[in-house]
Formats: sequence, C-alpha cells, structure tokens
Amino acid sequence: MHRRPSGRGNLPLLVVSIAAGLLLVLVVVDYAFPTSHPQAFGTPLVSQPSLPSNLTTSRAQVLVPSGTNLNIDSGAFNDVVFGLAMGASVSGTFMSNAPVTAYLLTPAAFESLETDQSAPGSLWSVGPVDSGGIELTVPAGTWYVAFTSANPQGSTMVEFTTSLVAVYPPPGGAPLS
Repeated sequence: MHRRPSGRGNLPLLVVSIAAGLLLVLVVVDYAFPTSHPQAFGTPLVSQPSLPSNLTTSRAQVLVPSGTNLNIDSGAFNDVVFGLAMGASVSGTFMSNAPVTAYLLTPAAFESLETDQSAPGSLWSVGPVDSGGIELTVPAGTWYVAFTSANPQGSTMVEFTTSLVAVYPPPGGAPLS
C-alpha cells in the first residue's frame, strides 16, 4: 500500500494550485466581460475613433482615426496610405494651420508626386485650403491621401478632424463603382 504524505509538505502545492485557479477565473471573466473592468491587468484604455453618426460600424472601416496629425515641412508633402478590398464610399475632414492642397492618389500618381512634386493623376484634390473634406466613391486598390504645403514660415500641421472612413455596401448589396 502506497501512502500519500500528509501535513505541511503539500501546503506550497495547494497555495500555487489555488492561485493558478483564481488567475484562470480572472482571465476568463476578463475575456467574457471586458467592459466590466477595462483597466484589469494593467491594460490601458484605448480611445475608439469617432464615426459619423449615420454610419454603422458593421459596414464602416476606419482608415485614419480622428485626431491623427501629419507634419509637413515647407515645400514638401506628407501622406497616409490605405487599401480597399472593394469599392467604398470614403469620407473624412481635416484642418491645418496653414493652406494645404490635399490629394487622393493611385500609387502611380503618388510616385509622380514624390519625383516631380506634381500630382497629375489624382482621383480627387482640393486646395490650397485651411480645412476641407473628402466624400466620394473610391474603387478597390491602394490609395494615398497626400497633403502638400507651400508655407514659407516653416512646417504645417494637418489634423484629421473626423476619421477618414470607408463605408462598404451591405452584404448582398450592389458593389460601389
């Protein structure tokens, strides 16, 4: 007959088992109910980008969150690149501390902007303006939103005042062209 030792020798194993069980319960509860305690286990709160009120998140993709800032040196440009798996309605607004020209460019047109400082093939442009917005239907593919500045006083700051979002057609809906 084999006898199991009893007494204090099993106490450390018992304490470790209870602690592991409690930790497992906390992880499961945190996973199942994440909004009940958002700071659990030191996880920082992440602010969610704001979407226009007429959009549903099931059909919208945030391309650039509101509050994103781009710094543009005098005579230069700055850009944000994004991809669309299918045609979508793209919209968003921006403002700057000096006039800028904004473009929506294909990769080929962006290459021209990089080499010649011109954007002859842009799908959309506006400027020079201190604030503006984009709202148009964009085909699938890779796209660049680029801002140029001719500010002689130095750098220009552009801020996305609302998120740049892509709104896709509902499932089974007609594709956007």
